[in-house]
Amino acid sequence: MFNMLNRYFFICSMLLMVSCNSSTKDVDEEEVMFKRVNQYIQLVPDSALDKQIVVEKVSLQDIEYHFSTTGKVRPPVDKYAEIAAPFDGRIVKTYVKLGQQIKKDDPIFELNSPGFFEGQKEFLDAKEEWELAKNHLKRQEDMLAHDVGSQQELEIARTEYQTKKNTYINAKAALEMWQVNTNSMVLGQPLIVRSPISGKLLEHHLILGQYVREDDESLAVIADLEKIWVAAQIKERDMSRLENIDSVKIKHPQKANTWIDGEVFHISSFVNEDTRSVDLLVACDNPHELFKPGMFTNLRLSSIGKDRISVPSTAVIQKENSFVFKEVEPHVYEAVKVKVGATIGDHVEIIEGIQADDKIVTKGAVYLLEAL
Repeated sequence: MFNMLNRYFFICSMLLMVSCNSSTKDVDEEEVMFKRVNQYIQLVPDSALDKQIVVEKVSLQDIEYHFSTTGKVRPPVDKYAEIAAPFDGRIVKTYVKLGQQIKKDDPIFELNSPGFFEGQKEFLDAKEEWELAKNHLKRQEDMLAHDVGSQQELEIARTEYQTKKNTYINAKAALEMWQVNTNSMVLGQPLIVRSPISGKLLEHHLILGQYVREDDESLAVIADLEKIWVAAQIKERDMSRLENIDSVKIKHPQKANTWIDGEVFHISSFVNEDTRSVDLLVACDNPHELFKPGMFTNLRLSSIGKDRISVPSTAVIQKENSFVFKEVEPHVYEAVKVKVGATIGDHVEIIEGIQADDKIVTKGAVYLLEAL
């Protein structure tokens, strides 16, 4: 029995020694695969670790970006008009009905207004005074030509004539701004309010006999919806993708998985400080008025980034910061912090940190983490 116990302890001791020797040997082999020299990692050539590393040269290339956002439909500003009363007064006649197609300068309603009456009177008085000043100037010129008048009186007449003429021109312009024909105007006639654009009457708040004020809300809304704008916002981090937009697609409001071609109309030069985004306007055709003002829709944008750097995703290590391993010389590497951009398939855009012709580890970078 005693001999059996001695034999058992002897075998266990031998196994423990073999195990320790094996572990020590593994550690020794692992340690000689690399060494740290300051911030650099130097691999032993042809070691097991060195054979796991693949290095590629960085090059500039064009990158195609794809990103999506949501936008709100609105009519183009030059195809949209809100018509309000230009003076306080009473509506005495209407010419339109809701949904009607209207041409530019078509009459919308007539307004009987004391303010407009005062404008008419000022114009007619200014016209009469200008005519009198014109006749007076002509008389002074004739008198001076016959050595009857004086140069001083002529200059006074010229000054008065120019003053009366300017007053007349201003009064006339104030009426013509409302498409009033001053040649045929009759004092006391109602003001005919006309449409400044062609389009469809979308809103109608005209009531015959209603008294309105010039600071009231609009009485009619007219818009041409053959084309529409989609107003969207692009996050500040995506601004670099707006440089060369290749195509814009707008989701069809009625058909699933159907998209309508759009075109970038305007990109704001300012960043919204509250949302950290840039305003974007996309124009597109609106057949059969599928898109309605105020509607929300989805957009898909594609753009081409010229001379950008992208590397395989396996090259980028994500910890507290993003970094890659840059080859300083054969078998010697340095961890370099990078700023990443968009993800394109199995590649990642690098915005800062490395340059073209740098050599980086694209495969096996994870094995170098133990050396950090």
